[in-house]
Amino acid sequence: AEWERTGDPAIATRLRNSMASIASQPHGFFTGVADMDLDSGTFVRSPSDALSVSHLSAAFGLAEICAELVQALPDPAFERAWLDYCRLYNADAQQQERELGKALPRLNLAQGHARLTAYASYRLHDENLRQRAWREFDAGGGGIAHPNRRVRRIEPPAVLTAVNEAEPVSSVDRASGTTRQDNLSTNAVAQWALSAMALLALAGEPTTQETR
Repeated sequence: AEWERTGDPAIATRLRNSMASIASQPHGFFTGVADMDLDSGTFVRSPSDALSVSHLSAAFGLAEICAELVQALPDPAFERAWLDYCRLYNADAQQQERELGKALPRLNLAQGHARLTAYASYRLHDENLRQRAWREFDAGGGGIAHPNRRVRRIEPPAVLTAVNEAEPVSSVDRASGTTRQDNLSTNAVAQWALSAMALLALAGEPTTQETR
């Protein structure tokens, strides 16, 4: 934001240093954490070969920031590191092990991260990733598998002001076979909506086979 507002080349240099030093980490974005030299904006190369991933990174703006950086300050190594993260976050354990040396621990918000898969499919022109993105979205992992459109009216004195509330609906999770309540929580709706918009923009309309 500072660079876009002022055009200060020193800020652009700091951004480029940050991007280059993320790409040079042992596992790129999968390195997870590293110290930063505040004077230059450069992340110190991590001495650890460990993989570190947080599902909250993309939930709190990483996807949007990286998409802007890839366009505004092109850096092939940074883009490769980001696309690796987008491809592999929701990938199966075998692919993660082949490319990262070991599989990632069980990660959350698979549905929300479907938009990362869609972004990678768009940048890499990869039809398999495009189809995988829609399957991830439809499966609803860590999100909403079956959006609940039923509401109930809650009246005082149960609440201070009358309100319409999503009604809990039981459904069977296709992956695990367990019954669950598909409630519309704020977080789930937000991640569902972000993914829905991104997939429609980047992966096009799904076919019946991709969403069933």
